[in-house]
Amino acid sequence: MQAVVFQNPGHLAVEQRSVPSAGPGEVLLRVEVAAVCQTDVHIVQGHFVVKPPRVLGHELAGEVVAVGPNVSAVRVGQQVAVNPPRFCGECVYCRRGQPQHCQRFQCLGNTADGGWAEYALVPADQLVPLDGLTMEQAVWLEPLSCVLRAMESGERPAPENVLIVGAGPLGLLAVQVARTQGAKIVALVDPNAGKLQRAVDLGADCAPQVSRDGVSSDNADAALSHVAPLGFDLVFDTTGKSAALVRALRWVGRSGTIIFFGVSDPADQLTLEPALVMEKEITLRGYAGSTPEAFNRAVALLRTGRLKTAPLIWRRVTLAELPATVQALTQPGEKGKVFVYPNGVPAA
Repeated sequence: MQAVVFQNPGHLAVEQRSVPSAGPGEVLLRVEVAAVCQTDVHIVQGHFVVKPPRVLGHELAGEVVAVGPNVSAVRVGQQVAVNPPRFCGECVYCRRGQPQHCQRFQCLGNTADGGWAEYALVPADQLVPLDGLTMEQAVWLEPLSCVLRAMESGERPAPENVLIVGAGPLGLLAVQVARTQGAKIVALVDPNAGKLQRAVDLGADCAPQVSRDGVSSDNADAALSHVAPLGFDLVFDTTGKSAALVRALRWVGRSGTIIFFGVSDPADQLTLEPALVMEKEITLRGYAGSTPEAFNRAVALLRTGRLKTAPLIWRRVTLAELPATVQALTQPGEKGKVFVYPNGVPAA
C-alpha cells in the first residue's frame, strides 16, 4: 500500500508498505478520507515530538475490510469514523476524570500509524458508525470535539458574546459552535481579508481585519467595541500567536475568559500585563485535546445538521500531492482544511 510517512522534522515521504493484518481487537480500515490537522503541520515542523518513522493523520474515516479475533461490534463493509485517542483509565489523571492528561496516552497518527495511508489498523472500540453522516462530515468529529470541550462554559456563566481569533478551519467551526451554544454576539478577527467574509457567511456578526504584528487598526477596535462595548465574555484564540493573545487581553471584558486553544511555536514567549489580568479578573484557560464525553457530544451535534463543514475545505488531494500541500500550509495565506483521499479523490 501507499503511505505518507513523517521521517524527520521537515520531511514527509511517500512510501510503499505492506498492508497490515488485523490482530486481536483490531480492524483493518480502508481509508476513504483523512485530513490534515494543524497539529500534523506542527509535527512536521518539529514543534511536537513524534517518533519517526510515523504515518500521521488522526482525523479519518473509512470502510472496514477485515476484522481481527475478538471483534464483534463492527462488521466487514461497515463505514465508520474514528475516535483517535486512547486513554489508559488507570493513571492518576484518568481517575480524576482528566483523560486528556493520561500518562499512557496513545493516539493514531502519533504513537501509532494513522490515516495518511491506503489502509490503517484501528482498535475496534475506537470506531463510530456513520449512521447518516458522510465520510467527509465524519472526519470533522475529532476537531469538533476539541472545540466543543474548550468552548463549554463549565462553571462559568454561558458567554453572551464571543470573539474568535483566527479564521482557519477551527476558528470558523468555533463561530458556528458559539451560535449553537446560544451566544448573542459572535465576532471574529483575522489578518487575511479573504477569510473574513466566510466568517460572516457562517454566522459572525462582524469580522474586522487585524494586522499580524499585534498592532490593531482603529477600524478593528471600533468594530469590536460597537458589538461588545464592555468587552467579550469569551475570547477564543485559535492562532497560538503571542501577539494575538496580548491583544485579547484588551478585548476581553471584566470577569471574561481567554481560551488558549491554538498551537504555539515552543520558542514563542508571551508577555502579559499582570495588573490588567488582576483588574479585569480575567481567567486564562488552556485546552489540549478532547475527551470521550466531548467526542460523543460532537457526534450528536454533527448529526443535527446545524454545522456547515463543506465551506471549510480548501483542497482535496491524493497521497502523492500531500507532502507539497503540507509544506504550503506552513506559509501565511488564505487556506483552509485539507482532505486527503488515499484511495483516490472522488469525482466531483
